[in-house]
Amino acid sequence: MALSANLGSLLAVKEGDIQAFTLGTGVATAGSIWRGGLVAIRLTDGKAYPAVDNIADTYKQFVVGYSLEHPITIGDKIPTIVRVRTNGHFRLKIAGVITAADVGKLACLKDDETVQLYDLAKTKVVVGRIREVIDTTYVYVDLDIHHSRLATGTYD
Repeated sequence: MALSANLGSLLAVKEGDIQAFTLGTGVATAGSIWRGGLVAIRLTDGKAYPAVDNIADTYKQFVVGYSLEHPITIGDKIPTIVRVRTNGHFRLKIAGVITAADVGKLACLKDDETVQLYDLAKTKVVVGRIREVIDTTYVYVDLDIHHSRLATGTYD
C-alpha cells in the first residue's frame, strides 16, 4: 500500500547525500510526495514524482532516492522542488517474500514505500540492492545504485 501520510521520525536511514529535483506537474498542489517516500524522475518530462507501480512503463521512471519533505502549497507559495536523499541504506516495506537468501539481489519498485524482487512481468524500475532482511515486513535497500531501469532479461 502506498504512503498516505509523512513517515516522520520513523525514517530508518544509515547515511546519504541530498539533492533537489524539480517537481512534476500537480505534485506540489496535490501533495502527493510524502516525507520518507521514494521519489522517481519520469523520463517523459524529467521531473520528480512519487514512485508508483507502473507495470506498463508509460512513465519511464527511475528512482532517485526518498523525500526529505512533503512539498505542498502554503497560501500562494507553490513549491517547485523537492529535496531528496539520494544514497544510503533505507528501510523499505516488502511486497511478496524476501528472505536472507535474497541479500544482494535487486530490489525493484512496487510503490513509494515498498519493494519487490525483480520480475520482468511486474517491474522495470530498480530501487537498489537488498543489503539486510530485517524481518518478513522490512528490508534495508542500498540506494547507491538506484539510477537504473531494466528493459529485458533476468537480473539478480
